[in-house]
Amino acid sequence: MQSWDWAAAGLVGLMAALLAGKFIEALSGKAKLLIFSIAALAVVQGAATYAILPGALLRDTLLAPILGTRPAADRLANLYEKKILDDPLLGPQLKSLSTADRRQRMFTLTAHGMPRLDASWHEKRVALINRLLAVATVQECAALGRGKVTEAGLHTLMVKLSEPEVAQMHELSIAAARAEIGNQPYQKADDTELGAAVRELLSRLPPEDAQRFEREFPRMLFADDPDVCWMGKTLYGEVGNLSPPNRDALRQALSRWE
Repeated sequence: MQSWDWAAAGLVGLMAALLAGKFIEALSGKAKLLIFSIAALAVVQGAATYAILPGALLRDTLLAPILGTRPAADRLANLYEKKILDDPLLGPQLKSLSTADRRQRMFTLTAHGMPRLDASWHEKRVALINRLLAVATVQECAALGRGKVTEAGLHTLMVKLSEPEVAQMHELSIAAARAEIGNQPYQKADDTELGAAVRELLSRLPPEDAQRFEREFPRMLFADDPDVCWMGKTLYGEVGNLSPPNRDALRQALSRWE
């Protein structure tokens, strides 16, 4: 739990005990202590399992004037974590992990499970990545292009999306993690199919852009941020315009680009 979750647990428990004390004055001190302990335990357990989020409530209300508005990325991360723990397949396997370990585990499961999804999911993924590339700064765009974006960085970037798009991103991530845990078979395009897709993509570009793409793509990890960003936008922007077999092959290949 976050530090403010513990603070909220104690504060809510204390307030509950004080309020209850007015109605149970006849009880002994031990009985009042027992009631306080049960209330505090319920709040702590609720925060630990994300059944309730007293820390988030405290942080966003009483502490907001002091600490400022909580970063929107934190809210998205909390929402995502609750969805994970509510999932009947993922929740039982990840609930015992710490928050940091759980988020890192989900990030890994998602990356490894993405190629296991079918073509309909790959289509959704490309559309969402195009949206992220559209709202990203050059540095964020380049991190996406290199496959170097972190879990925290991704949620920071997702703040710029609409609520339905955020929900779709979370849905995609959870589907990929479930596919990885379920050991669904990989969907992989062969080299011949992928080569045909890349050739068609290059044929659709202006000659100077095609030359730039062929020159910069092999050194994508070391290219300047603007060049990497341009290549990422070109790849994801053009894939939907390819003929169906080439489109599906390239979408599938891009699902491994994490």
